[in-house]
Amino acid sequence: MSERTGAKIVLALALITLVALTGLSTGALDDLDASPRDGRRRFDFDGARLSVVVNGDGRARLRYGKKREVTVTRKLTGAAAKEGNSSWSLDGDVLRLFARCTGIPINCSVQYVVHIPPDVDVSVSTSPGVTIMDLNGERRTCDAEV
Repeated sequence: MSERTGAKIVLALALITLVALTGLSTGALDDLDASPRDGRRRFDFDGARLSVVVNGDGRARLRYGKKREVTVTRKLTGAAAKEGNSSWSLDGDVLRLFARCTGIPINCSVQYVVHIPPDVDVSVSTSPGVTIMDLNGERRTCDAEV
């Protein structure tokens, strides 16, 4: 191998390292500059069955409420608190909760508390890694979609 070829290899490795470090500083650690977001939403609900779908990251605790509505309280920190990285909606009898931690999650967390009307049957499906505290008080970390 000539000196010239060796120099090109060293230069290429230096450029790759620089690009990787730039990506790390701009995208991978993007949860350090986001302000936490807390919120609460109430959804009118008069159905007999509710499907709760939790996608992305985080923890969800299910509880029975006292009213004929579904109430969701959420706490988002880090990248999950950034605009476009979370959503919540009730469409018919399906409650969809989504938040994601992007990059290297140093400061990112997602927590939901879902109050469900009494006497409503509930089913839950989640992304892998989401932790659910169900209505019976059992904690489950989903390794696969449920």
